[in-house]
Amino acid sequence: MKLLKEYIKTILREIYDLSTEDEKEIEKLKGFYDKSQYDNRRAFALQTREEQIADRTFLQKYQADLKQSSAGKKMISAFIAGSVTILHSITYRGFTYRIGKSEGDAFYDATKWIKKYGKKGKDTLSTVAFPVSTSNSLPAKALSDDYSNAYAVQEARGVILKGYPVYVSEVDVMSQTLGAVPAKVKKHQAQSGIAKRPKNGTDAAPIYSLEHIKSLGAANEVLLDNWTVVGTYISYPEKQGRGALKETKGYVQESLKIGLPCNIYWQGKLSARIKNKTDYLSWLSEEKKGQYYV
Repeated sequence: MKLLKEYIKTILREIYDLSTEDEKEIEKLKGFYDKSQYDNRRAFALQTREEQIADRTFLQKYQADLKQSSAGKKMISAFIAGSVTILHSITYRGFTYRIGKSEGDAFYDATKWIKKYGKKGKDTLSTVAFPVSTSNSLPAKALSDDYSNAYAVQEARGVILKGYPVYVSEVDVMSQTLGAVPAKVKKHQAQSGIAKRPKNGTDAAPIYSLEHIKSLGAANEVLLDNWTVVGTYISYPEKQGRGALKETKGYVQESLKIGLPCNIYWQGKLSARIKNKTDYLSWLSEEKKGQYYV
């Protein structure tokens, strides 16, 4: 469990004490930020030392529980091996962006995202996970709620990953928004990677096994560390005309140029998994038989 040991070392180094400048920033956020809004403070990475320790302690216990159970170990292994489908949207813009307090660097081209963040990384990412291989469609029951993370992420575009599951949850865990993290926190955590921690307590809805994920159809937030990009994905709007097909073609072509397969989904169904030029031409031929002609 080498990755688990690395993660434990990381969380021991990540505590950050708020500076005078941070306290001033808190004042600027009045109206969006209040000392009673525990989750918002976490999203802005402006927690007190005590709050960080409480979150970290909860996370350490979660990790210990995973390691102690055979079901937990099996789930960890599945995430590391990439035998489940883990999606990270590159177009998502969350709460901190909507109120103008974080970077708005949504990407529409996976290659540009990879150029900025790399094919591998140690900054923990927010993802969603489905208990199926990347060669299968996504479970329909996971997509029945239009407001869930699973639905929003699969309807977007992004990267397919494998890596170490720091925290796996039924719900959005209001973790740190990387684009809103203050520069001093980024510097403090540069060596270990920028921390993302879940809210703690029963409302954090922890998941401890693949069987639990299968019962839900998806884990609506997975904090993924030591990740590797293993592919890209895009949701294909089947009835939005030639422009949609042209855009999808370009996205797939860019993915293949950097040696990554691309999954094309339509309402969660895997329309195509394109791993090479032959797959691409076959998919394009089928599209030409339909209502589109390129």
